[in-house]
Amino acid sequence: MEQTPWLDLVFKNPWVAFIGAAISTIIGFIIFGLMSAKLNRNRSKALSYMTFSILFLTLAAFFESSYHLANLWIPTFAQTFFFSNMSFTCLAVSNVLLFAFTRTVFDEQINNFFYWIFVILEILVIPIIWVVWYLDFTGIIIITELIEYAPFVLLILCSLTIYGSLTISAFRIRSKMQSKSNEEMIIHKGLLFIALTGILLSGTTLLFVLHELIYNFVFVTLGWVLGIIAAINISIGYVPGERLKKRWTSFN
Repeated sequence: MEQTPWLDLVFKNPWVAFIGAAISTIIGFIIFGLMSAKLNRNRSKALSYMTFSILFLTLAAFFESSYHLANLWIPTFAQTFFFSNMSFTCLAVSNVLLFAFTRTVFDEQINNFFYWIFVILEILVIPIIWVVWYLDFTGIIIITELIEYAPFVLLILCSLTIYGSLTISAFRIRSKMQSKSNEEMIIHKGLLFIALTGILLSGTTLLFVLHELIYNFVFVTLGWVLGIIAAINISIGYVPGERLKKRWTSFN
């Protein structure tokens, strides 16, 4: 009898994805709590967008962990794909809020027409995912693989565009700064963290795509790790703590 290599026991094990998503959920809610406290002290539109973007990213991780748990314990089509679709829905909402944050902070960098096109496309992903799921579940019409994957391809393209816009906008502003004063130094450092957020979220998306292509659950875990690091990064970059500000300016 051929034995399964020990690496396959890890890479092909859905528990790996569940644990990664569950831990990311816990950390995400902690970050959301910290950002909510800062939002209560200093209310602003950009901070609100960022805070609730983190919340919906965390909810996406929560439903992802629920999806893998359901697959392990109650693997029925309706229950497992409900959690999966909820995760994608929350991710789409998180992206819309992140794009709103990007536009608020980097207003001149984001074309108005470009902004609304991708916001509308991202929002349209949500009902399309649920309609396709309902039609497939009820058997009203035969859903081909092309139709099934179309909304997810649209979500991926919109996500990468939004993350890329965040990174490019932050790097553009950063490149124009001289970082002579302490305040400029703080903004300069913060922009780097914000720019890296877009790169990390792009990495998250590509890791999820890799999982779908080669069915390796480690990619799901790594994806959520990058997602949570991205949430930490944008929090540090936009609202750094006083200790961090002093550290950044100590070399100036």
